[in-house]
Amino acid sequence: MVATSKNSIAIAVLAIGGGIFYFVVMAAIGKPLFKKLFAKVHTSKQNPQIKPFVLLLLILMGCAWFTDAVGIYSIFGAFILGAIMPRCDFTHHARRAIEPLTVSILLPIFFVYSGLNTQLNLLVQPSLLGATLAIILVAFLCKGGACLMGSRLSGMSWREAGLIGVLMNARGLMELLLVNIGRDNGLISPALFSMLVLMTICTTAAASPLFNLLSHGHFNTP
Repeated sequence: MVATSKNSIAIAVLAIGGGIFYFVVMAAIGKPLFKKLFAKVHTSKQNPQIKPFVLLLLILMGCAWFTDAVGIYSIFGAFILGAIMPRCDFTHHARRAIEPLTVSILLPIFFVYSGLNTQLNLLVQPSLLGATLAIILVAFLCKGGACLMGSRLSGMSWREAGLIGVLMNARGLMELLLVNIGRDNGLISPALFSMLVLMTICTTAAASPLFNLLSHGHFNTP
């Protein structure tokens, strides 16, 4: 889509070729290499060793930089690294060390960044307000409704299918990542960005109360 918006096939070739190269290298070379490296690392009960931990952060930044350089958003480079990383004591402790920083500081900053780019005043026009409500309604019906019907057809009760639909309907962080990518690359207008952010907030905020409503008394144990 970015290549289409900028009318350049070179962008698409670089992104597709670079993405395939990155994935193959990480799966074929990176995964066994990390497995051997971290198998030799001895961790304490609470914290990972400093040098391997710093090395992991440097690798993380390098992977994010590479995918960003070839035209793929940096988050996907970090995601692939996390997906191929072997599960061991070191990575477990490293995750526990990083998690407070990401959850308490970096994640709120990202939400603030998304909020600052959201211009709700653009949606006061009747036509745009109607379009926003339509987007929210379609979002509920397409994802939540499709998951509900799929669960029902697989043999679940209506209540159980409804619970699946409600949980799957929540979009949250991934949707915000995608709309930010679209806005940063000029694929969507500020008004559409604001509509999609509002849709994300509504579908995510509705998940918990709807789940509690549908599951009321359903999971109680004697």
